[in-house]
Amino acid sequence: MRPVQAVRTFVLAAATAALLALAPQAQAAFERAPVALGPGDGGSPSAVVDDAGTAHVVWGIAEELIGYCALPRGARACARSATLALDGRAGRPTILRRPQDGALFVVAGREALADDPDESVWAFSSADGVAWSGPVAIGVGIGGALDAAVLTADGLSVDLLESTTGGNLFQRAPLGGPPTTALLNLDKRPDGTTGVFDYPGDLARMPNGRTLALLGSPADGFGYRVLKGADPFADASWLPWPAKPVTRQWDEPRGAAGPRGAFVMYGVPILDQAYGVAPQVIRRLRARGWGRPRGLFYEVAANTASAALAQDGRGRLHAAVVGYANEGRTSCIAYARTRKGRWFSRGVSLTQSRRDADAPGRPRLAVDRRGRGVVAWATTGAPSVARAQWLKAGRKVTRPRAHARRGCPRFPR
Repeated sequence: MRPVQAVRTFVLAAATAALLALAPQAQAAFERAPVALGPGDGGSPSAVVDDAGTAHVVWGIAEELIGYCALPRGARACARSATLALDGRAGRPTILRRPQDGALFVVAGREALADDPDESVWAFSSADGVAWSGPVAIGVGIGGALDAAVLTADGLSVDLLESTTGGNLFQRAPLGGPPTTALLNLDKRPDGTTGVFDYPGDLARMPNGRTLALLGSPADGFGYRVLKGADPFADASWLPWPAKPVTRQWDEPRGAAGPRGAFVMYGVPILDQAYGVAPQVIRRLRARGWGRPRGLFYEVAANTASAALAQDGRGRLHAAVVGYANEGRTSCIAYARTRKGRWFSRGVSLTQSRRDADAPGRPRLAVDRRGRGVVAWATTGAPSVARAQWLKAGRKVTRPRAHARRGCPRFPR
């Protein structure tokens, strides 16, 4: 073979190899389009991930209907789907997975009706997501707008939190019934008066089995209490009493607990961000209270409570937040996670939209023990669509940067 022909052959082979190497990347980039789960009512979906990496997602469709989708690891369409019905359904449904046996539960509130004047909480159950039973009444007295639901350590009951005028109501409802009517206002003070923590909050199951309650407030940040006693409906079982403020800067906390302990994430006012502060900060609950705040998502322009926090079985934290760019004409969901011995990675976009109808609402995170998982959300336009996207983290570590250099970050490689 002549030298010139040999060079041409080598260049052609190298170019072909390069194109083949780029093919999977092009396919991965194409799959950045989110998974469409189905039409929704605009409320945030709820998700859990089982040990096989399958995501189980539920969302409100309309009126009494609830959608369910089983999304196998990496899939772009539901392998199984179902429609559940609860007459008079109120608020968003929540799906829970019991780690002892993998059983699934969908918890939803019901508004007061003419033939049933009390708000109530109902549950559907399934061993594997194939066949569903219920609904069964599990609680009475709340359910009009549930803010949080977590399983108890033994998996036999569910702890519920609902903000209302004059407080934050807690209920522990047995999944096997009969429905309980017991309630506790976590905003109640020792003198019998109520405080200022009557905005939506969050619940988390701590590694020792205790319940962490984060209580929002419209003007005084948010507070917390931890269930340390045997009786969940006794004020003295919850410490501190009264609820103690965590911060006075932000009103809607996001909690997560696991092997590394309990954490809370919350937003930072936009005026502070203008001076270089991160849009979101995280604090860890220690024996003497909450640790100092540490920032994340320095790459993202965000001024919203639309955020989510989760912890996997290895103690790694996962975070998501809705961001914007181009003076608000572009919206996105940014994602980051910690690694062993390292702080949060740089934020990456898991979805971006330039249409108002496709703008994402509040995201919800779900991860398995290994850290695999999804983020789920509903579009804010009408008609709303429930969507999900598989998690993929960026590289390096988030670091401070000027507010003017923030926006919607790039997609992961």
